[in-house]
Amino acid sequence: MRTLTLLGLSLLACSPLHAEGTAELDPLISACAGCHGGHGEGSAELGAPALAGQLSQYLARQLSGFRDGRRGGHPADLGGGTMSGASVGMSDEQIQALSSYYAQLPALTSTGREAAPDPDSLKPGRRAEDGEIYREVCGHCHGQDGEGYPAMGAPRLDILDAAYLRRQMDSYASGQRGSERDDDLQSVWMHDVAAHDGDREILQRAIDYIAVDGYRDTGAGP
Repeated sequence: MRTLTLLGLSLLACSPLHAEGTAELDPLISACAGCHGGHGEGSAELGAPALAGQLSQYLARQLSGFRDGRRGGHPADLGGGTMSGASVGMSDEQIQALSSYYAQLPALTSTGREAAPDPDSLKPGRRAEDGEIYREVCGHCHGQDGEGYPAMGAPRLDILDAAYLRRQMDSYASGQRGSERDDDLQSVWMHDVAAHDGDREILQRAIDYIAVDGYRDTGAGP
């Protein structure tokens, strides 16, 4: 926690992190910036997801889970372990305020991105097929365009990179996430989907469609 905080504080002078009225959160925001970026954009290199624009309810639930030991306790979950340490000592009020701060930041979404994670994804007809797969497998909970569904506690997917989404699906499938009785209900659902109902190729095609480094709105496809 101390190392992460110091890393974040070192970015304070050069990162445009702070909005009016966030002074009490500045140390926490600075610490988060060390991995998640000065604008909450995330870091694929560090394996840190984007936070900007994510649903505040989801962010708060994850932070509380890290702090309370419901997430991040598996020895193979290195990123989760880091977050568990970083969230120690956070109050409920700090978690809610920090989650609201990141939720209101502008999000970088998959709309308008040009890179394709898989060359086959740009073949005629593939985009439409992958969209149908995404909507059938993921869209009922996460929204038809990956916008999330607050009423179900389902996060936005359209702001997350493909590598992060693949890693989380692998974590659910292996039991690093969602297999413990004290985990949150949504994670248990995802564990069941990934471990029992998840065809890997189908899940990959859904991820390719919705990920922030995917190919939505490139003008390619059918």
